Amino acid sequence: MQKWYDSLSFHFRIQAAFVILIILAVSLAGGGAYWIASDIVESNAARSGQETMNTSKQVLDERMRHIVVSVMTLMFSDAFKGTIRDVSLGDSSQYPAHLSAMQPLFAQIKLNEPMAESVLISTPIGDFYDTAQVRSTSVKFNESDPYRRVQASKNNVWIAGHEDPFFSSHKRVVSLVIAPTLDVSDVYIIVNVLESSLRDVLRANLNQTNADMVLVTHEGSEVLESVPDLWKEVELNPRLASQIANGHIDPAMMKNQYIFNYAGLEVNKDWALVSIQKRSELLRQLNRIKWLTISVAAGCICVALLVSRMLMRFLLKPLQSLRIVMKRVENNDLTVRYESRSSDEFSRLGDRFNRMLDEISNLIEKNKQVEADRSKAEVKALQAQISPHFLYNTLNTIYWRNQMGQNGDVGDMVLALSRMFQLGLNGGNEMTTLEKELEHLEQYLHLQMKCYEELFAYEILVEEDSLLQIPVLKLMLQPLVENSILHGFKNKRSGGMIRVQVCAIKPHVVITVQDNGKGYVNGQVGERLETGTG
Repeated sequence: MQKWYDSLSFHFRIQAAFVILIILAVSLAGGGAYWIASDIVESNAARSGQETMNTSKQVLDERMRHIVVSVMTLMFSDAFKGTIRDVSLGDSSQYPAHLSAMQPLFAQIKLNEPMAESVLISTPIGDFYDTAQVRSTSVKFNESDPYRRVQASKNNVWIAGHEDPFFSSHKRVVSLVIAPTLDVSDVYIIVNVLESSLRDVLRANLNQTNADMVLVTHEGSEVLESVPDLWKEVELNPRLASQIANGHIDPAMMKNQYIFNYAGLEVNKDWALVSIQKRSELLRQLNRIKWLTISVAAGCICVALLVSRMLMRFLLKPLQSLRIVMKRVENNDLTVRYESRSSDEFSRLGDRFNRMLDEISNLIEKNKQVEADRSKAEVKALQAQISPHFLYNTLNTIYWRNQMGQNGDVGDMVLALSRMFQLGLNGGNEMTTLEKELEHLEQYLHLQMKCYEELFAYEILVEEDSLLQIPVLKLMLQPLVENSILHGFKNKRSGGMIRVQVCAIKPHVVITVQDNGKGYVNGQVGERLETGTG
């Protein structure tokens, strides 16, 4: 990204700055207006949705309460009490009479609450129901799922939408199963409510065209079979089911794609109403603000490009003059200078450029002198690094070996001396690598062994090859080894040993030079231990 920005022209950067500023200004203004308007629309939609939800909840609670009250009225009737009396005695002889006596009660329940499709009273002496319905004799209540549900809960149970198994019409119904508190067991009252009637109740107060409402259980499953399309988009989300179970839906859920409202029923605590509105549908009417913002931004960008072009022609004129001067400098013409009659920023920039050219000319002259002084310093450094005694012994040994015809040793010594000087100079750098420093030391020891035959042997041990690349000061080890040869082995004729070890003791690298010559003990020369440090 930085490389791309650096490659842009100044003209393009100014134009881009104008465009970015305008886009930011228009976007902030338009975005702020859109955000305020959308917030108002969403707040109104959420409030309206909650009001609709509360109204639907009240209506649904009231209708379901009618059903419960109607069943309670039936239970207090003389016909029902007479029937229960015969049930307690196990007398089924009056079954037809009881069935006939129950018919007005069933008709009254359906009259009080039209949502009630059918009523069934299951007893040990037989089932009582509205004879206008055809009873399906193949399904007994005590073998059905509603029976198992009421047995498990030990309380009144509302059963979500299912196909009615007790009557031949097999309509989709929602069932209320009541186990009356009586001295007689196995008596149950089942009231079937049409799914379509419940659905009509839910949609009766749903005035938003872009909203849906669904009746769900606390497990998140739908009570009614027909599920709204919007609900199908979100019902598989596991977070939704868990929040419904907790009796609350987080408004920020689903990445703000939807607006939810929630209301739990009072008659059946296990059910709740959930409404859902798609935010994109709500905000569709605000698209005019978007297009207006885009149009204004496009117009401002065109104006900005035109103004910036005219402005750049005026501003870049001094820069063009400076560019011409720099081009001549690029062609090695250091005598050229920038001239301007104004005193603006570009003129001050040209003055600094002129001073820079003057300094460059001076630096070139100084650099020539420095290079000459450096060559002299390198020669002096070479002379300072060569020990006269070592050089005398080495050249003397080379001479005598040549006289004795030992030309192989002479060649090795000349090459070792040449390589040692090359490494010692190190291109004029004070720092070198440990690998080169050890090679320089090895060349030095090789020459000394030729000068002092059989006096000593040496070994160089490196713990890890990776240590060879660490930077060290050049000629750091030679003085230590030279001390061992000249002073440590002063009274020896043979058997000397020099050991150089390199090891890593984190976070340091330790270089140890050891010899078995004379050492120092309390300022007196004594016999040095083989493990002593030289």
